[in-house]
Amino acid sequence: MPRLRPQLSTRGALPPGVLPVVLVAAVVLGSALAGPWHAAIHLPGVGRIDLHARIPHREAAPLPPAVARPGQGGHTSVVLALLLVALLVGALLVVLLAAVLLTRALSQGWRPPFWRPHEAPEPPRGDELVQRVVAGVEAAERAIEEDRAPRDAVVGAWVALEEGAAESGVPRAPSTTPTEFALDVLRRTGADPLSTRRLLALYERARFSTEPVTDADVAAARECLADLRAGLSVALP
Repeated sequence: MPRLRPQLSTRGALPPGVLPVVLVAAVVLGSALAGPWHAAIHLPGVGRIDLHARIPHREAAPLPPAVARPGQGGHTSVVLALLLVALLVGALLVVLLAAVLLTRALSQGWRPPFWRPHEAPEPPRGDELVQRVVAGVEAAERAIEEDRAPRDAVVGAWVALEEGAAESGVPRAPSTTPTEFALDVLRRTGADPLSTRRLLALYERARFSTEPVTDADVAAARECLADLRAGLSVALP
């Protein structure tokens, strides 16, 4: 009869490979409960050396403050202060001098150009004005004697009168036309008003109408100019 070997029951046994894992977990848990782990070695003649020892951090020593040279900063401040005072005193002296000179000039009747009212030249009067108008009439007589068409001769004679009035020195308002101004200047001299009106009528017909202008019209204009010059010449001394 064969001999039976006793068989151990494997029910409840740990599977293969589990035991090492359990041992490692136990070691880790024990280390955690025991606190931080410090590795150290022992060397003969040296002793125990902690491998986790930290090297103390040394902060850099602060630099010593800059030491100013004795009297250096104070000397610069004094120089700047003296320069500032000198500039202020100079500016004050210039203002005072300008005020004194301006006061003295104003007391003597001086005025700046922008203070002076516009002084229009005094218009000529009397004989001076008559002489200038006579010169304009003579210029008109020369213009009418030029060799050109009758219409142009009559117009040129009156235009010469207008130019003579413009050079008479009498002030002219901006709104005044050259014809109105020439009539005003002739009136100031006491020129014959009838001759003036006749010459103006001949000019307006030659200048602004299409009616023919003949040699007779030129002769009439020449006669008007002669009457004007004669009347003005009598007024002269």
